[in-house]
Amino acid sequence: MTFNPTDGVSLTELIRLIRMRLGDFPQKRRQIEAGDGVTANYRLTDSPYEDDGVTTTVGGVASTAFTTDYDASWLAFTSPAAVADEIVLNYSTVVWSDERITEAINSAIDELFGRFYVKGFNDAIYSDGSAELTVQTSAGFDLGPEDRITRVQFWSGSRWVRSDRWRVEAQGDTKVVIFEQNPTTGTRLRVHYIVRPGNLSSAAETLEGTAGLPSRAKEPLVLLTCSGLIVERMHHRIRDDRGHNTQADNQVKSYEIQNDAQFLRAQAELLMARLKMDSLTARVVS
Repeated sequence: MTFNPTDGVSLTELIRLIRMRLGDFPQKRRQIEAGDGVTANYRLTDSPYEDDGVTTTVGGVASTAFTTDYDASWLAFTSPAAVADEIVLNYSTVVWSDERITEAINSAIDELFGRFYVKGFNDAIYSDGSAELTVQTSAGFDLGPEDRITRVQFWSGSRWVRSDRWRVEAQGDTKVVIFEQNPTTGTRLRVHYIVRPGNLSSAAETLEGTAGLPSRAKEPLVLLTCSGLIVERMHHRIRDDRGHNTQADNQVKSYEIQNDAQFLRAQAELLMARLKMDSLTARVVS
């Protein structure tokens, strides 16, 4: 898809930016197998990049009579190639799939909560005369346990008036406003809240529209995602310097990988400190 800056920062654009920063561009692979008249399934030596697809020739003739399991890196022909037929498998590979990068982006979005958040309010609430009010972002959607209520107002007939005589209680997975003095039945209320950003799942979803984050959250989000992906690539046996003696010459050392990840995270922290939104404020939950 084509990125249109007027539409916001899409998931497609975020994945592109992350691949650019990590240098994880599709690399071409050419794998040659020999037909034996029996084998129809072949394991690809590297994980294929689904966006580029797999092309094959059997005995020098292009073939599309196969299916590809991208998750398991298997290619299955509908029938085995004849003995002595050369099978050529052409495909591209990347270190991280789009799906894995998307998961890392959503983990970074969750980590941003507190420094970057989504503001909202619901002014379609009417008091039933009781002292308790279950707060919803909209009909049927209660505030979650990590979401915060920042302000409560009531409609005086001509303007919104701030109310200070209330507190918040958590009841299970919902937030309830407890008034010290019951609002009159039928009073229109407006509750302001802060909620956790949403996650991205499809290519067209955007940082602003779907996650609810400001555009300036893009760069720290990309840096945090890259840091998480780099750390993930460290084999558990080389997470510290004890693994160096088992590595071949000129291999990237574990501390170099750690330093790269920490540098990216430090950059993200500096940006978040400079670009952060107002400090979170909310009533204490009893």
